[in-house]
Amino acid sequence: MVPNLRFSSFADPFRIYTLKEVLQRISFPVTVDENKLYYQIGIRSHSKGIFYKEAEIGRQIGNKRIFWIEPNCLILNIVFAWEQAVAKTSEKEVGMVASHRFPMYKVLNNSLDYIVDFFKTEKGKQLLQMASPGGAGRNKTLNQDFFLNSKIYLPSLNEQLKTSELIELIEDRIETQIKIIEDYKVLKKKISKQVIGSQKPNTHIYECLENNSSSSKESDFDEYTEGQFPIYGANGVIKHINSYLIDIPSISIVKDGAGVGRTRFLYGKYTVIGTLNYLTSKNGYDLLYLYYALDNLDFTKYIVGSGIPHIYFKDYKREMIYIPKDEKTINKIVRCLSSLDLLIHNEQNLLLYLTKQKEYLLNNMFI
Repeated sequence: MVPNLRFSSFADPFRIYTLKEVLQRISFPVTVDENKLYYQIGIRSHSKGIFYKEAEIGRQIGNKRIFWIEPNCLILNIVFAWEQAVAKTSEKEVGMVASHRFPMYKVLNNSLDYIVDFFKTEKGKQLLQMASPGGAGRNKTLNQDFFLNSKIYLPSLNEQLKTSELIELIEDRIETQIKIIEDYKVLKKKISKQVIGSQKPNTHIYECLENNSSSSKESDFDEYTEGQFPIYGANGVIKHINSYLIDIPSISIVKDGAGVGRTRFLYGKYTVIGTLNYLTSKNGYDLLYLYYALDNLDFTKYIVGSGIPHIYFKDYKREMIYIPKDEKTINKIVRCLSSLDLLIHNEQNLLLYLTKQKEYLLNNMFI
């Protein structure tokens, strides 16, 4: 059997193995000293890597079984393996510990990076899910015997190394791209704070913005056919349909639930659902400038509700923002910040392209 995509220098078929032929379980129990500090690791789902927890003193750990981290191993979180909570240990984790829920395996006669990369693929995810029976969440614990008896297709060691080298290159490029985007966002925030946020406020929100609400629910549009007009919810575009309810620019603001207080500039023809309010300009004020001005406000102080958090226009409408008196200054600020928004948008599109490229390679260079 061969993959859909591979380097032209390789032609031999992949061979099939059980994971227990490839992986060797290792375990180094810790004798806990109640007066010593221990640094534990965790593993993020969706192949997002290892993270470090706050140090705990031995007496806080109590009777929990913990184990020393061994570098250059495959490590899994058996509770969330079905969500691809799989990673590779390194020298950075030497001296750290993990609970019994994080088994470690040495890779025998094969590439550790290739095995880790395999579990980033859809095929690897399916293997982990099949080895994790049960319902949702914590009931889907990895059956380690089933896992080790699962089958995997592997090429020669040389092809493994070359394939994982390519995956590593694109992952490094993705990390660089994420940093570029974050740097642009920080720059925009600093400029916005300097030219708007640090100036003396002179205008109430209710003087320049009118509040509008929507009674639409996401389920209202289940039967609509796909089209060109977006429907916006708390996390952005939900879907596109062939009709719309709003045809003027506005500033959407999440009024309840996760992301409450988050704003977005909307334009064209679109619809919003009830989790959003949308603010429109009054008295000829520049709406895009007002969007940037609102971006400097902290809406968290207006959050109410012990269960689902809410904010209400009636509570924050008396908040004041800075609006320059002359149109030339407003236009200059808008041009500067919108040009940074365009840069960020373009870099995000490049990140999306790189991410899709990585996904394509993972799902076509592995079996």
